[in-house]
Amino acid sequence: MNQIFYVLLALLLVYLLFKNVKMYKRIKLNKNYVNTFNAIFKEDNENPYQDIARYVDEVDNIEFKNKGRIFKLFFELKEGYNYENTLSELDFKELFYEKEKVDNQKIGYNSDTFVWLVVLLAKAYKCEKMDVIDALMEKMQAHEEILKNRVEYQLCLSAAKSLKKEDDLGMEFLKKLIEGEYADYQYDTRLIGLYKKIATALLAFDSQELDDYEKNDVKLLCNSLVGTFILQDLGLFDEYSTMELNLDENADEEKTSEEVSEENTEVVEETKEETTLEEAVDDSQEETASEDNISSEEGSAKEEWEWLLDLEIQEDNTTEPDIMLVFSS
Repeated sequence: MNQIFYVLLALLLVYLLFKNVKMYKRIKLNKNYVNTFNAIFKEDNENPYQDIARYVDEVDNIEFKNKGRIFKLFFELKEGYNYENTLSELDFKELFYEKEKVDNQKIGYNSDTFVWLVVLLAKAYKCEKMDVIDALMEKMQAHEEILKNRVEYQLCLSAAKSLKKEDDLGMEFLKKLIEGEYADYQYDTRLIGLYKKIATALLAFDSQELDDYEKNDVKLLCNSLVGTFILQDLGLFDEYSTMELNLDENADEEKTSEEVSEENTEVVEETKEETTLEEAVDDSQEETASEDNISSEEGSAKEEWEWLLDLEIQEDNTTEPDIMLVFSS
């Protein structure tokens, strides 16, 4: 009996060691990824494209190489460079699969990719490159079977429809998302507030009438790097960044209570209607796992792209957050 116990204990230790080594490697890869991101979007960087191109060439991990290609393609469109090779090489499969098997944890780790895809779609629209939008969505839709029940995927689909003026312009899903009707979908709770703000911006882009609270969400989106990119390329930034709104705080609280009570809270666990950017960030720090049941044991899931939330500038707008804070502890 003792021998069996020691054998099992030894196997457990080997398993834990393997997982820790694997997690350490991922954290190291992610830190390099975020360092590169931090560099390419510095205001004093005169050649960010060179930095991201070097990153894509040098990183060995296929998953992170493809994450980098999204930014490389962004700058190629922005600067008018040839983008065909990068677009052809971009492969979303590596972000969702591990050894030819669907990896839900990996999908959760790469939630930021869907956000940056929306940014990329907006840039393609701005540059009048509808062929890029088509190619990107064709690559993403190749994995529809495993992604169709995710908010992130449906947001990208709706964004493409909105930008190309196709079908219902993505209105059906976007309105459901804003109204909190997403209990049947999987999603990362830490980014749900950002998803809603992007959805509201797309409604504004399609000339849908917004109430003052929805206008305020778009205004708040102006305070983030992600939001700035999207709104500038949609031609909305100047209008909403300077918009003056007189919101009734009591009415806001009353509206929020009604929205929360209407949601299926048994399924949408910690998710609440965020009426301010600070609430969205506070909620994100309290929620420890996404709706697709990413294990809390894999602690770096929160570290994986928490910097994306750190890009949200606090409402006083006095300082720009350090996206590397996630690695300081």
